[in-house]
Amino acid sequence: NPNLRWHDGGAESMDKGVVAAEFQLGSGRMHIVAVHSFPFHRFRRSPSDSSFGAVWDEMAVTIDAVAFDGRTVVLGDFNASDRSLLTRRLRIQMSSAMSGIVTHADLAADDILFTDDLVLDAGPFGLWDFSDHLACIVDVACIT
Repeated sequence: NPNLRWHDGGAESMDKGVVAAEFQLGSGRMHIVAVHSFPFHRFRRSPSDSSFGAVWDEMAVTIDAVAFDGRTVVLGDFNASDRSLLTRRLRIQMSSAMSGIVTHADLAADDILFTDDLVLDAGPFGLWDFSDHLACIVDVACIT
C-alpha cells in the first residue's frame, strides 16, 4: 500500500493485491491471476510515477512465479491505461485481450492478459451492469 492520501487527509488508499490459482485441465495446468491495483486517478497521481514502481514490480514477480510454464490468464483492474507499466517488468510475454478499450471513466483500466500459448477464441465482450467498471469477458483456448 503506497498510502495515497487526499490533500485534506480525508481519504487514503487501502491494501490491494494479486491472487493466483492453479487449475488442473486434463493432463495440463492453467493459472488464473487476479490483480487489483490502486485508484491512482482518485488521488490525482499518475500510475507511471516512479514512486509506484514497487507496486508494478510486485505484480510482475507474482505473475512470473506462476506463469513461467505458460497457460496463464491475468484478470486485472489495473487502474491505469498503460499496460506496459506491468508487461515490461514481466519475464514472459503476455497479450492484451481488451486492447485499450475504455472500461472506467476515461481509462482502459481493466484488461485480460494471456500467455502466448493461449489464443483469443471469442471476444472481447463488455458488460455494463453492476459495477462502475465494464465487466471484461473473453473466451481463450489452448494452442497445444
